[in-house]
Amino acid sequence: PEVDPAAFKDKIVFVGLTASGLVDIFQSPFDNKGQGRMPGVQMHASIADSIISNRFIRPAAVGWKLASTLAAAVAIGLLAAFLPFTGAAPAAVIVMGAWVAYTIFVFKDGLWLNMTEPLAAMGLALFSGTAYQYFVEGKEKREVKRLFGRYVSKDVYDELIAHPDRAELGGKRREMTVLFSDIRGFTTITESGRPEDLVAQLNEYFSRMVEIVFRHHGTVDKFVGDMVMALFGAPLDDPAHAEHAARAAVDMVEELGRLNLKWAGEGRAQLDIGIGINSGDMIAGNIGSSSIMSYTVIGDNVNLGSRLESLNKDYKTRIIISDATRGRLTGAYDIRPLGDVTVKGKTRPVAIFEMHVPSPMAAAAASSESASSAAARAGVGPREQLIKEDTIP
Repeated sequence: PEVDPAAFKDKIVFVGLTASGLVDIFQSPFDNKGQGRMPGVQMHASIADSIISNRFIRPAAVGWKLASTLAAAVAIGLLAAFLPFTGAAPAAVIVMGAWVAYTIFVFKDGLWLNMTEPLAAMGLALFSGTAYQYFVEGKEKREVKRLFGRYVSKDVYDELIAHPDRAELGGKRREMTVLFSDIRGFTTITESGRPEDLVAQLNEYFSRMVEIVFRHHGTVDKFVGDMVMALFGAPLDDPAHAEHAARAAVDMVEELGRLNLKWAGEGRAQLDIGIGINSGDMIAGNIGSSSIMSYTVIGDNVNLGSRLESLNKDYKTRIIISDATRGRLTGAYDIRPLGDVTVKGKTRPVAIFEMHVPSPMAAAAASSESASSAAARAGVGPREQLIKEDTIP
């Protein structure tokens, strides 16, 4: 068909072939059909248009490229290092998306920003930051979890996981209180009972004692046979460590009374305990061999606490505390002086005191009598009330 010559007036005309099967086809990212190919004649036309309109694609300066790549990597690296992965990953995706949108926006004005290097740097920074959290910070948290996961209350555990440095596993001298509790005459009981019954009874006893230690902000250091060692004031500082230990000791005796009441109905042996409490400076830290380590405390004041526990046999008492512990108590307790005693490892006599509490069976009987009176007023029979008593957490 004929074309009006006026259509080409003052215009540059390019003549060429555009059929896809011909050789004048080149790879190009600017193909508006999404096929990545452009006829050669169209390329020449685009070049001419850029010259006439003075609109050229200008690559960003090398310094700008390096700065943008470094800034992107640092930003994502900091996010990954200080946020959990569930927070850092979405933030990284948002930053990456913003970078892609920005490069497209400025490209329309002729500025060519390299998209791949910053994106690759962000991905590498996210991986590096996550790896740092896992291998460096995560190591501290895993160590705290290994050491304290089963030996402290949930509140203390959460605090240690959030701030593992507060545990100071390398060792620290702390003012704290140690509590030792031992079952009286348990060796004799083990000689006459069935092993499986004794283990079940001991586990039930330990479970209740651990609950009490946790309730009073304590840490279970270890079990040695039928002995419980508990710490108050470690691994987290506790200004009221002595008071918490004393309350825990009283509750342990009372709880044993409830257990004895339950065990009596099951035909099991009745238990009694002796408790020793001492306060003062002790060294707390991660102690052991290169293959087996545990968080514990050492020092002269720890040994004294153990000695006080064993003195209950001689004084026919249940709770013996040191003068150091007595001086730190703020609550009302029935405390009776036992005089001075020279214990193994001490050259000077130490003043000791009994924290008097009713025997476990007497405490249980009083509790049962009070509960029975309340049950009678409420119309609940003795058997039903006994069941209620036995299920006290």
